[in-house]
Amino acid sequence: MDDIVLRCAKRCLKSPANKKFIDKTVHNTNSFEYEAFRKMLMMVIGLATLEKIEEQLETTGKISALKGYLVNLKRSRNQAAHTHTKGTLTTYDAPSKTKYNFDRIYALLTELDAELQRHNC
Repeated sequence: MDDIVLRCAKRCLKSPANKKFIDKTVHNTNSFEYEAFRKMLMMVIGLATLEKIEEQLETTGKISALKGYLVNLKRSRNQAAHTHTKGTLTTYDAPSKTKYNFDRIYALLTELDAELQRHNC
């Protein structure tokens, strides 16, 4: 069963990180239950489809852009949420910049969702 999953991953996945993830998952699964086998196959099949979708969107740099916007959003969020020093002045992005970033993220997520729908996901 493990061999089937690993061979499937080798055939279907391109990303070394995804292959490593599946390899680790397989080696941490110790059962002869169909549900465990099925779960591993779902991971491979899902990752293979996701790789195709990401590859399609990355031809125009949209995945990289989405990652960049999300990193910036997380940084702003963490700065606002984790204030450990009292008595200091914290600065925040202007509402117009925040709205602009949210609009870009929304547009990219909408495009990702449309690509998922094209793949019947």
